Amino acid sequence: MEDIKKLKLTTAIKTPSLLDHRFDLKAYHKLVHYQIKHGVEGVIVCGTTGEGQLMGWDEHIMVIGNAGSNSTGEAMHATE
Repeated sequence: MEDIKKLKLTTAIKTPSLLDHRFDLKAYHKLVHYQIKHGVEGVIVCGTTGEGQLMGWDEHIMVIGNAGSNSTGEAMHATE
C-alpha cells in the first residue's frame, strides 16, 4: 500500500475487447505502453470503467498477468 501512495500519476484504463467481446491483448499492450510513455506510474485494470462485470475470471487473470502483477507498482515496473 505504501508503494501505491508514492505514485504521482495513476490512471484507470479501459480493458479493450475484440468484436466478439474477447479480451484484446494487442490493444491492451498498446494502451499500457502509451500510459508509460506519457508518464503514468500505475494503472488500474479490470473493471474500473465498468467492463469488469462482463469479463470472466480467465480474462481478469490474463489482464493482470500481462501487466506483470496485481500490485500496480510491480506491474508497471514489469511492463516497462
